[in-house]
Amino acid sequence: MLQASEPNSPALLSLNRDLRTERLIYAGTLSVCIWDILHSLREDYTIVALNRNNFRSHTAAYVVSRISTLTYVLGFTLFNTYPLNNCNTTHIVFGVFFIVSCGATSLLFFHRVRGVWRNRPLITYIFGFLWLCVLGSATLVPIGIDTTKVPYACAAYKVHSYVSTPGVVISVYDTAVFLAISYRLLWDSFGFSTLDRDSDFKKIALLIFRGTGMHNLSLSLFKDGQKYYMITILLSAAAFVMVLIPGIPAHFRNILALPNMALNNIMAARVYRNAKLRYARSWQPSLPLLNTPEIEHPLTTDLAARNRNI
Repeated sequence: MLQASEPNSPALLSLNRDLRTERLIYAGTLSVCIWDILHSLREDYTIVALNRNNFRSHTAAYVVSRISTLTYVLGFTLFNTYPLNNCNTTHIVFGVFFIVSCGATSLLFFHRVRGVWRNRPLITYIFGFLWLCVLGSATLVPIGIDTTKVPYACAAYKVHSYVSTPGVVISVYDTAVFLAISYRLLWDSFGFSTLDRDSDFKKIALLIFRGTGMHNLSLSLFKDGQKYYMITILLSAAAFVMVLIPGIPAHFRNILALPNMALNNIMAARVYRNAKLRYARSWQPSLPLLNTPEIEHPLTTDLAARNRNI
């Protein structure tokens, strides 16, 4: 444990510089989270108003996800900037909100993939199991980081390698969700007979990567999923590498975890809001709406519409 009795020691001066950088990153992350919540407050109110007579589990997951993420980011920033008495206990307490946040954010995509696949039992079982894996792996973070008291704050002095496990599991989960939703949206919009008939690689690439020709709602779901997946996967990979590099000081190895978690939540919330509000507008243009059909109802897209007109 480092104390302030040797304020001019090289080790302590170096530590203070590193901690100052960490605090700036965490304070910036907290500012972004607060700004995002304030910026989306009107849309959040609309979503809650749409479900006030029938409050569903995915709406509850959305609210819990936002609150728990903000609480964890606020708590972790406080942990690194304020002289607390018991660092380990405080870290574990705040870590509970990390578990809740990961579970609730992943649950949003569980409902999303079930909705796109029309609540098929096999999809429910597969992604229900993957969601439980995400929730279980998140418990490794509070117990996998050993903390100590430093002058004016707390800091990590040992980060176990298994702390990177949640990042890997969440990346696998996000990849599975992205592929499952993209496959279903492409199938509903075109059917793979279109790909069989057309051997033009450029046209096939436009279908797969840009969703060219999709219905507006399907295209919105498709592109939002692409944006979420690309951004979160890149930052998750960077955070994973940081944890595993042995030459990085312990208190620095987990520095990207908080921004990564916050960005995941911001992007997931954005995807949920866009899907929810655009789906509502597709049924009735004027908002606010009261008894709007939920997103887990079948999404009738281009292929089904064309089949009815044949």
